[in-house]
Amino acid sequence: MIKAEVMCQACRNQVVLALLGWLLLAPTVWASNLNDLFQIPLWQDSLLWDDDARSVARRLDLAGAENEGAAFYRQGFNGKRSCLGAPLFSIDLYTQDGKAQRLVLGFVNTADLASLGVGVTQADFQRVQKEQRQLISQKLSGRLGAGIEKSGTWHWNWLGHLLKLQETSTALVLTIEKGSYSPIASESQRMVESGYQPFDPAGRVQRRSNGDVVITKIPPISQGDRNYCVPASWEKNLRYFGLALNVYDLAESGGTQVQGTQYRRFASRVGQEIGQMGFQLDYPRHSPDNLTELARHIDQGLPVVWAMDAQLLPEWVRQSRSRRSQLPDSPPRTPGPEKAYHALLIIGYNARFKEVALSDSTELGHSTPEIWASAEEIKLCHVPSEPLVVLRPPNSLVAPRQGFKTKIY
Repeated sequence: MIKAEVMCQACRNQVVLALLGWLLLAPTVWASNLNDLFQIPLWQDSLLWDDDARSVARRLDLAGAENEGAAFYRQGFNGKRSCLGAPLFSIDLYTQDGKAQRLVLGFVNTADLASLGVGVTQADFQRVQKEQRQLISQKLSGRLGAGIEKSGTWHWNWLGHLLKLQETSTALVLTIEKGSYSPIASESQRMVESGYQPFDPAGRVQRRSNGDVVITKIPPISQGDRNYCVPASWEKNLRYFGLALNVYDLAESGGTQVQGTQYRRFASRVGQEIGQMGFQLDYPRHSPDNLTELARHIDQGLPVVWAMDAQLLPEWVRQSRSRRSQLPDSPPRTPGPEKAYHALLIIGYNARFKEVALSDSTELGHSTPEIWASAEEIKLCHVPSEPLVVLRPPNSLVAPRQGFKTKIY
C-alpha cells in the first residue's frame, strides 16, 4: 500500500515536471511554429508587443529611424521574399517607447509593381491579388481558425494579436496589431481605440535659444521608393495625433493611383473620414515663406502639409545635417524648369534667421528629423496652385476653408 502511494506520488511529480517544462517551452514552440507558417522570424515567443523594437527590426532585417520615442523601420523586398506562400514586397514596423506596436506586411500592389517597371492590366492585377489573398487566408485559417470577413477585410484574433488581411483596388496588405478591440469595429472607431487621446498640441512645441520653434514628436515614416509622398505625409500627421492609419489605408481612402496622388482630392477624402471624430481641415491661403502666418499654425503645435517642388530637397537634407544654430549664409538656389512635385510637412520656423523646418518621408529625408531651408528657397519651391493643409483636432474653433484645383503628386 505504501509502495503504491509512493509510486503514485512519483507519477504525479513526473506529470507536474512535464507540465512545467511544457509551459516554459510553449512560447518558444508557438513562435517557431508561427514563424514557419509566416516564413519570416517575426515572433520570439507568444507575444510580439513586449519585444524590444530594435530586436524585432534586426531579426526582420529592417532599416529605420527614430524620433523622440517613436521609431519606424522598413524594408522592401520587391517580391523576392516569401511570406505565407506569397511574394512579399515590404515590411513596415511601427514602434512606440521602444516596443513593437504594429506591423504592415505589403504583398502584391500596383505602386511597387510600377516602381519595378512591371506593367500589368487591372484585370491581371485583380486576378493575382485574389489568388494570393485566398492562399494567405487558407494558411492563416488553417493555423488560427476561420477568419471573420467584413467589407473585404478578413480578421483573425489570436492571443493578443489582431491580424487583418485587406484587399483594396491597389494593394493586398496584412496588418498585425494589438488585439485590443473588436475586429468588426468601424474604421473611425478603430482609429479612436488605437490611440487617440485628446492633448494640447501647443505643449509639443519646443522653443530654442537660437530662435528655432519646432513641433516635436513627429513620427518618422518612410514611403520607400513608391509615389506615396502624400499618403506618407498624412500618415505622419495622423499618427502625430494618435490615429493608426498606414499608407495603404490612406492610399485607398484618398484615391492614390500608380502615377501619384491628387493632392486636394486626397485631403478631402481623408478629411471626410476623420471628420466623424471631430477633426477639421483648414486650407490657409498664405505662402509657406510667410513666417508670421506660418507661426500661427506651428505655435499651436499643428503641422502643415505642403505641396512643393522637390528639386532642392537633397541640398536641404545635406545642409541640415551640419546645421547648428542656423544655415550657412549663401545666395538662394533656383530650381530648374522641370518640376518634381512632392508633398511633406512643415514643422517649424526661425523668424530670426528666416528659415523653415520640414519633415520628409522619402528614403533620402525620412532619417533626418528636421530639414531646414531658407524662407527664400521655400518660396521658390512652393506650388502656388495648391493650398497648405492644416489638420485641427476636435474642439477647434477654426472652420475649414475651401481648396484649389489639384495636381498629381
